[in-house]
This record gives sequence, C-alpha cells and structure tokens, in this order.
Amino acid sequence: MWCGRIMRFAGEYLSAESSNWLLICTTPDDCWPWLVCECATRMQAKNSCSGCGPDSISARVFLNRSMGAIEVGEVRHIEVVQCLIHILDTLGIPYALGGSMASSTYGMRRFTQDADITVKPFSSVADKFYEMVKGEFYISEQAMRHALSTHGGFNVIHFETSFKIDLFVQGSSEFEQQLLVRSRKVRLTESNQKDVCIVSPEDIILLKLRWFAMTGGTSERQWNDVLGVLGVQGQTLDYAYLTHWARELGLNELLDRAIAEAGT
Repeated sequence: MWCGRIMRFAGEYLSAESSNWLLICTTPDDCWPWLVCECATRMQAKNSCSGCGPDSISARVFLNRSMGAIEVGEVRHIEVVQCLIHILDTLGIPYALGGSMASSTYGMRRFTQDADITVKPFSSVADKFYEMVKGEFYISEQAMRHALSTHGGFNVIHFETSFKIDLFVQGSSEFEQQLLVRSRKVRLTESNQKDVCIVSPEDIILLKLRWFAMTGGTSERQWNDVLGVLGVQGQTLDYAYLTHWARELGLNELLDRAIAEAGT
C-alpha cells in the first residue's frame, strides 16, 4: 500500500515540467521514497525503498543523487543561483543559501521553483549590485533599497528561466547573525567546480520550523523538508544547538514533534 502522505503532496513537490514523476512509498511505516516514472502504459521503479533508513548508503545516494527526472531543470536553476552568487562574491557580500535548496542538500531532495539567500547588508555596494544584476535578472531598485534599510527581503527573477531568488538581508538578532558564521561550503552537484556557502543543517531545520509556525502549521512542504533533514542527517546533527535555539525561538514543541516523527 502506498504511503498516502507522500502521494498527497507529490503534486507540491514536483514542477509542471516533471509532473509525470511521483514520489511514492511502499508502506506507511517505511517512508523512504521510490522514484517512479508513470509512463503511458506502465510504471517503472527506479529504486526500491526496502531497507533504506536514514543512515543507509542507498538512501543517501538515492535521495541526493538519483533524481534524474528533474536533473536538467534543476541544474539550470542551480546555474542561475550560481550566477547571482558570482555577483555576491565579486562584490564581497557574505551570503548563505537556504530554503529548499539547502534542505534538499542535507535531506530529501525535491524540485523547487525558487531559492532563498541570506545576505549581509550591502548598502555600500548597492549601486554596483543593482547594475550587475539587472542585465540577467528583473530587480526593483526601490524594493532592494527598502530591504536594505529595514533588514527585510526582496527578490530577483531570472529573465531567461523565470526562476526567482529571494534575498533576505541579515537581521541583527543573535540567531540571524549566526546564520552566515555557521554556514558551510558545499558543492551543489558533482559537475559544479565551485563550492557555495549554505546554511548549516541545524539552521535550516530551525528556519523551516519557524516558517512552518508562521503559516499556522499548514505548510506540509516545510514540515516534510524538516523531516527529511532530520532523517538523513540523524545523529550527525548538533542537538544541543538545535534544542537551545528551538527554545529561544519558541519552537521547542515543534522540534520535539519533528524529532519523534522522524525517528531520530
């Protein structure tokens, strides 16, 4: 029997261009997904979820490397992100990639229609940033300057692909100050020659729990992203750090619930 939870949100996980791919599971108690191609006359299983736990090699390789159906679109989006990151690096603007690209790196991979990047305030080079970005991306100069003055957010949209990147100007709170300090350098795909800065697995769990709480607990995508990171990273996570900041951010009950549900 397929896992209803995975099937119910399959449509949210996949883009229109890859809607013929489904994430399914053989049993409700063993939610490590198959990648299945729903062809005109048959369904072809690409991997078995039997025996795949969060620490198994097959689970890690499958979840993080075998999403071939969306590879073309996903790689293109990663290239768009790296184009913007190149501008940030050129101008010396510290950043950390977050959102679903981060949770997909550490946990369950899923296609996403946008990217999130936290950036250090860059008012001193705002003019240069705007000039360098506007050739490849739609950007509102007014929205950018407002975000810089209020520690808010703004977005840029890639002209060719319509891929959206949300930029969040780092706030002054202790937690937000740690996001860039604790970031890690990660190579997003095996073909990439350059590492990018990405928020730590603990911080992406906390950020997604915070977003889940802000939506009134209605965003199943955020919740499943959290479960994916907890499930794949397991005991490698810094639980003392997670517990401390979950309590500080008022997320301790949600964290306890997620840990219990992920079985870590």
